[in-house]
Amino acid sequence: MPRQVRVQYEDAIYHVMARGNRLDKIVRTDEDREFFEETIEEVVGRTGWLVYAYALMGNHYHLV
Repeated sequence: MPRQVRVQYEDAIYHVMARGNRLDKIVRTDEDREFFEETIEEVVGRTGWLVYAYALMGNHYHLV
């Protein structure tokens, strides 16, 4: 069954979180961490999103 459409509001602030399956690590090395940060920077530049804060742990991340 498809996921329901999410409600979006102009100028809203969202909390985005994702984690590895079965709590597996998504970041294992410093290179993984750098890749994540570079990817977020590239996406923010392309989309015009604002990232006020982020936290990157071994098995999950949060973006605000």
